[in-house]
Amino acid sequence: GASGTFGEVTAIDGDFFFQDANSQTKYGIITKTNLITDHSFELTVVTGNVTSGGYFTSWDSYTWDKVGTPRLFSRYNTDTAERMMFGYNYIGVNNSNYIRTSLFDFTLIAGKTYTFSSHFMRYTGSPTPKLRVKLMQYNEQTNTTSTLQTWEQTFPTLTDDSKIVRHSITFTLPSGFSDEQWVEFEILSGNSSWLYVDGVQLVEGNYPTIYEEESSLWMILNGLEKANYLEVRDLAVDGIVNIISF
Repeated sequence: GASGTFGEVTAIDGDFFFQDANSQTKYGIITKTNLITDHSFELTVVTGNVTSGGYFTSWDSYTWDKVGTPRLFSRYNTDTAERMMFGYNYIGVNNSNYIRTSLFDFTLIAGKTYTFSSHFMRYTGSPTPKLRVKLMQYNEQTNTTSTLQTWEQTFPTLTDDSKIVRHSITFTLPSGFSDEQWVEFEILSGNSSWLYVDGVQLVEGNYPTIYEEESSLWMILNGLEKANYLEVRDLAVDGIVNIISF
């Protein structure tokens, strides 16, 4: 409720919040570590040809798994992607073709609360953004995998092609979270209509924070920009490397 001009404000263990204009999702402005790797899909690798619809159905990622045939839209060395959300890559999903990534106890901490979020845009029809988090466990004796707990939420239908909306869900891991368990994070639509997905985040706490897309880093890694100086230690190379001196 306070208003006016302030010369100095000190917030001890506090935060300041903004609200997404389209989805009303509240997010903090104090940055936190994003625990999702390749959170804007800039490091996905195309392994097939572009379809007549301007997307790729054949692509690989070292961190994202595919359920069904989610679609990759890319402007790296192509002109197939008609719009961009963050960076140059984004993914198309529906209720049977979507993406999943997993994190384990060396990243997540038992008893801690986390918030999982993603940005969405309408692709076809009347899609409903959906986020799902599953606590999984492997039983070595029976060689079976089971779902111990599921947190999920389906959000309101997207009808405007031009709006990017951000949605999030919050969950708390049980105190007994162990090395035989892991957490799966899924991004999909609640129906058969398709969504664009980009800008994924997982942070500790009860709300998302400002999303940082790291565009310059992705552009350098994908050969669109050049670094004046680069120093590496313990470099491991897998594949063909071309070094050009100017």
